[in-house]
This record gives sequence, structure tokens and C-alpha cells, in this order.
Amino acid sequence: MRRVVIFSVVIGLVFLLLMGCIPQREPEAEKPTSENISGIIQMIEDNNWITDSNTPPSDAGLVHVKGIVTYNYDYYAYVVDSEENAGIKFYADSDSFAGDDIEYHLIDATGIAYARDYGDAREYRIYLKSGAEGATFTIHDATSTLPDVEILPAGSELTLDLYGKFVEIENAVYKGTDSYGNYLFDNAGATITIYKYSDVPELVVDSTYTLNGVVGQNYGYVFFVWDESLITPE
Repeated sequence: MRRVVIFSVVIGLVFLLLMGCIPQREPEAEKPTSENISGIIQMIEDNNWITDSNTPPSDAGLVHVKGIVTYNYDYYAYVVDSEENAGIKFYADSDSFAGDDIEYHLIDATGIAYARDYGDAREYRIYLKSGAEGATFTIHDATSTLPDVEILPAGSELTLDLYGKFVEIENAVYKGTDSYGNYLFDNAGATITIYKYSDVPELVVDSTYTLNGVVGQNYGYVFFVWDESLITPE
């Protein structure tokens, strides 16, 4: 009996020793879901990945997406899908998207998809800050062509369904600037605001223009223009 007990103990020790030598598998990293921009926006809404913070919700998913840069500034860039007119905002560290040399370039990104809710407006984002696990992006050298522009009907305002899209507004009458320096246009009764840091040509009050730009958010939905040639007199 004593021999049996000793033998069992020895076998147990050998088993534990062998188990210690077998390399344990690391938990698999989350694999990003690959989607076009409109598909990612639908995922955000369906899963309620929405927050009033700049940080994504803890359950927000990792996605892989591509987009062409339109308006960019320091730590963010608006991008539009190369095959459909759908857009989203890439949100990253300081200096990630600084400079005019990345306009119309394709960005290949993996990041966390979510929406930032401001109460009066919402913006769809891909979170690319360095602290986000799995987040990465590449700015490709070659430039790309934007998708066909969407015409905003006369009398219409900028709304969430236009967020990130490449939009054209015809017969817009320039009415001057507001107290913050933003440019105001009348679209047959609806006010269109162009963000004050946009690239705009010299404008004449009460003159009529065709506007091209991307719809974004800054205290409500506003127009972002990255090149003076996108605003032309009529």
C-alpha cells in the first residue's frame, strides 16, 4: 500500500512538472471587423456604441476601415469611402493628421468604432489614439478620387444623415460671419455654416456661390472646406 501511495505521488509530481514545461497559449487578440464606412456606422447604431465622452464605450468594437482624407487638422481627419459617399472621423493623437499634404490620400486604419453624442449633434468616429489596443493606421502615398458629390436640396439644413459625406450646395448666398468667425450662407431659407478655419476664397456679402465640402460637427452640423477651389461664384 505504501508503495502505491509513493508511486502515485511521483506520477503526480511528474505530471505537474510536464505541465509547467508546456507553453501556455496567450489569449487571442480581438480581431477587427472589416467593413465599409456605412456598415460601421450601422454597427455603431445597432450596438449602441454611443457616449458623451471622447473615450469609446468599453464594449465598442475594433474595426478595420479605409477612407480618403477630406478635411484634416492635427489630431483628426474626416474621411470618405472611396466607393460610396459615406464618411467618418478618424480621431488620433496630436500631429497625426497635420498638414495639407495628406488631402485626398487613402488612410488604412484599425480602431475602435463609436459615436460621440453632444446632445444637439452626433459624430461617428474611429478611435486611433496610442492607448487604444490594436489601433493603427497607414497613410498611403497615392492620392484618390472622391466619390460622386451629394447635392443638398434648396431649403435643406445639414443633418446627421449627411455626416462625413461630400456634399454640394448650389445657389448659396453669403451673409457674412457670426460672432465666432464662422461663415454663414443662406440656402433658400436654411442657414449653412462653414467652419471658420476652412480654406475659403474672398467672399462678397449677398453674392451667390456653389459650395463643396464635407459635413462635420462643431457645436452643431457645419461645413468643412479644405480648398478654396471648392467654393465658386455663380
